[in-house]
Amino acid sequence: MTPAGATVERRAACHALHVASHQRHLSAVGREGSTGCRSGRTSGRRPRSGSQADGIVLVPSARPKAREAFDVPVVEMMRASGRSRVDSVQCAEDDGSANLINHLRSLGHERIAVIAGDLQFSNARERVAAARAALGENGLPDCYVMAREHTPMWGAEALRRLMGLDPALTAVFASSGDLALGVLHEANRLGLDIPGQLSLVAFGNTDWFEICRPPVTAFAHPMHEIGMITAQVLLSRINGDSSAEPSRIRVEGRMILRESTAPPSS
Repeated sequence: MTPAGATVERRAACHALHVASHQRHLSAVGREGSTGCRSGRTSGRRPRSGSQADGIVLVPSARPKAREAFDVPVVEMMRASGRSRVDSVQCAEDDGSANLINHLRSLGHERIAVIAGDLQFSNARERVAAARAALGENGLPDCYVMAREHTPMWGAEALRRLMGLDPALTAVFASSGDLALGVLHEANRLGLDIPGQLSLVAFGNTDWFEICRPPVTAFAHPMHEIGMITAQVLLSRINGDSSAEPSRIRVEGRMILRESTAPPSS
């Protein structure tokens, strides 16, 4: 299942990709999970799928097709499939998780829970692994980690379970906007004040984070930059740069401090 928040963020990256493509006189053709770029020249190379594209931008699914192969350059955007001979452009997921956990620790939190989505997605795995590492580096336990799916329902259920396991939890790291929505809903149902009784941080920067009450502290994906860099890498491959080793580009995001975090109540 593709997270709704990730769909919004994907649109932002794809918009930047299309802008970059059009700036370089390319047209775009789409198919599920990917965007193909067609230049004005005839390269003689075509994807095996039959599309008239000279290159493909692919957002890998949780289960990439093992036998899927292309006769044109491919750049993976936002997630990685594990293919060995393709370029990839992603957010620096590990830095984002570390920054969010370190922010909570700097406020004095010691019981921090991590609520994550489907770990079949590479970026979900990276966020959880980096959050666990940051907890360990701060001398905190990583036993409050729950992962299943990127939905508000799971965010709410996970918070309910976690508070049942340890009512003394003081902070939650939600690895997506949909999960954060579920946490906010369940906290309200349980009568937990955010941030008075429970601080909340989230990965991504969904539009409603800024206008909900309280506004949510988040690590924002650099979606425009990811889209532009992806277009540049793909165009370089299309234009004949096929000798270089595949690049693994990680683009830095940024912390946005809002009102959903505070020192734990004594």
